[in-house]
This record gives sequence, structure tokens and C-alpha cells, in this order.
Amino acid sequence: MSGLIKKVVVIGGYGGVGKALVRVLVANTNLHITIGGRDSEKAHLLKREILEEHPDAMVAHTYVDARNKASLIESFRKVDLAIITATVPESMGLIAEAALETKTDVIDILIRGDVVTTLKTYGQNIKDHQRIFITQSGFHPGLIAPLIRLGASYFDDYQEAKVVMAMEGVFEGPASVREIIHEVINPSAQILEEGTWRKATYKDSVRVMFLKHFGLKVCYPIQMREIIGIDKRLGLQSCGAYASGFNAYVDKFVFPLATVLAVLSKRLSERICSWLFFQGVTSKTTLEPKVELILNASGLKNGKAKRIRISLTADDSFKLTAKAVMALLKQYQEHYFKRPGVYLMGKAVNETVLFKDIENMGMALAVEEL
Repeated sequence: MSGLIKKVVVIGGYGGVGKALVRVLVANTNLHITIGGRDSEKAHLLKREILEEHPDAMVAHTYVDARNKASLIESFRKVDLAIITATVPESMGLIAEAALETKTDVIDILIRGDVVTTLKTYGQNIKDHQRIFITQSGFHPGLIAPLIRLGASYFDDYQEAKVVMAMEGVFEGPASVREIIHEVINPSAQILEEGTWRKATYKDSVRVMFLKHFGLKVCYPIQMREIIGIDKRLGLQSCGAYASGFNAYVDKFVFPLATVLAVLSKRLSERICSWLFFQGVTSKTTLEPKVELILNASGLKNGKAKRIRISLTADDSFKLTAKAVMALLKQYQEHYFKRPGVYLMGKAVNETVLFKDIENMGMALAVEEL
């Protein structure tokens, strides 16, 4: 790849997604990559592993604390782009300020909706400083809206599109699930029905037979900012994004408890229920972060009713996220993002190119007529 950037720091680069992303970047680019985070020993060990496998790779490591603006500035001065894979939604304001001061672009994989709100408060400054910030990247969010748009090519009249997701609950610690608990206690999911968006509840759940790993699952509406308004472009009358639960303990005890505790204190609810959630999934997990992502779509083709299913299955959600970010980075390098500003990955990318690049990295899409 050539173009805008030569040096990248991956914040949280030794974590599950971060480690996978560093390896994908080494395999697919000639970038100088710095592994950043608060645990210098883990960063150093990963750098050593990579250099043993790829002696010519340009890899370094550095200490950086996302909660400390001076630390961020010191790290960002040395790079062109910062990729945030650590679970640090509360630090996005500091990250934005440090990036603006050092003229650094930013990509993050955070899922919390308020991260978008935070970044948009810096929107004019980001434009004035000629910077590009791409938020909610990876596969969730990131691939949901592109998958819906990909379905449009199979119809003359695209009417319904629902994306469902199931994934194995493999997490590195309680902090890594706080974003999920935050979304549970701040519900804002919307679904499109008969051409109108409305707030969704658990009563809008759908039952889905997944194809490989998960079997029959109940899937619940989830917040997905990237799909709001997609109907105006595609003419959809029905649309939504849904995710399966994790297990009975988490779904029927931890999530309801989080909602109740949030009445007293949202911060207390996040802290307690993140720990309970993490304990609940780690005691039952197979330690294989499998994932299935499916678009069920319907409409008309040549005047006849048609239904399709597009599925993306991966044995490792960390690698899928890393490859989705790699495909995004390729579009970034090739000037798909022509103007400075804040972008949601799912709204901004070219979906055809994105999925072609993901497939070229070994993640195959399956398309079926039903």
C-alpha cells in the first residue's frame, strides 16, 4: 500500500483484537507499526514474537496510557495514524484532543454510541485541522450497514433487510465487556417497520437458525447508528440489526440486574455487572471466539418475490475484526475518504470493495437464494 500514512500506533495492540490487527498489518502492509499500551512487557513480548516470524517487519513498542493526554501526545507525535483497539470509550475526548494537537488521524473499533457523540463535538476542529476520524470500525459495528447495502444488488425493489449476529463470549477482562453493559442500561436500538423508524424493545426479538456454530438462537435488537437512514438510500420498508444472547445466566440474570441497578447508579451497575458478565461467560466459554453474521433480505426481482441470505462465518472474531479494519485501512489509504471529518465506518466505506478485500484475506461470504 502507498499513500497517506507510513507509521501507525495500535493502542491496545497486545490485546485480542489488537494482536490480531498487528499481525494482519505486518502481513499485508509495509507500515511501521508501534504496539502501544500500559503493559510494556506484553507489548515487548508481542514485538519479539513478530520479529521472530517476520525479521524484516518494522515493529516497535511503546508505553501509552489512553487516560493521560500527555502520554497520548508523546505517542502520537511519532505516527500518522492511531488505531484504538483498547476498550477506552471514556478516553475518546482525550484521544481526539491529542490527535488534533499532533495532526494524527484516528480509527477506533469502539461500539458505544456515545463515542460518536463525543467525537462529533470535535467535528469542526477535526475539519479545521484537516484530520480524518473513523469510528465504530471492525465487524461490529462496521460490517452491518455494508452488508445491508450489499444485498441491494440482488433486487429491483429492495424491501426488507435484517442482519443477525451470534458470537462466542470470549473476553479478556471485565473492562472489555463494559461497553456491552453500557448499551444494556442505555437502550437506544431502533428498527424500521413499514417505512418508519421506532424504538425497539426485547419484545421485538427474532428467532434465527444459525448455519454453523450456534444453531437456533433468540436475537435481540441492538443499537446500530450506521443503519439509521439507510432506508432513504435503498427504499427499504423493514430493517434492523439483532444480536443473540450469551447464555441463560447473562441474559436472564446479569442484564436484568444491570437495568435495575442503573436506576440507583449507572456507574455502579457497569462496574458490578461487567464483573458478573465476565465471570458468567468465562466459566462457560470454549475459548474460541466464533462468530456468524447473516443478512436475511427480501424484495422483488423482475416482478417476482425473492429472498436471499448472505452469511459470513468466522472461527475467530478477533481476526475478523482485524481484517475488517485492514480492509477499511486500504480504502483510507486509497483516498476513499476525501474530506476531513468524523465518519462511521459502516456508512462511509464502499461495500463491494470492502467485502472483496475481506474475502481476499480468507473470509468467504456465502450467498443463497431461499
